[in-house]
Amino acid sequence: MLSHQIYQVNNTAVLLTNHSIFHFPTTVCVQNTSGSANVYLGGPTVSSSSYGFRIDPGQTFTAELGPEDYLYAIAGSGSTAPVAVMYLEQR
Repeated sequence: MLSHQIYQVNNTAVLLTNHSIFHFPTTVCVQNTSGSANVYLGGPTVSSSSYGFRIDPGQTFTAELGPEDYLYAIAGSGSTAPVAVMYLEQR
């Protein structure tokens, strides 16, 4: 099953893996659609200085997630960034 959602990410961590939308395992593709702001991915305490992965403007990140995995995003430098997320549920 394929689904997608757009999030507005700012300086508060936003949960990108809504467990009520899909089942696991799932491939999650995250695209930073901002023209200027970086997006930072990680756990619930993600910040622009402590993160697992940085997505530059226009770039993407893809990961296989299991039922215990939660992915959060935050935008850098007090910015707001639109983030497109696509979920591909594996059956």
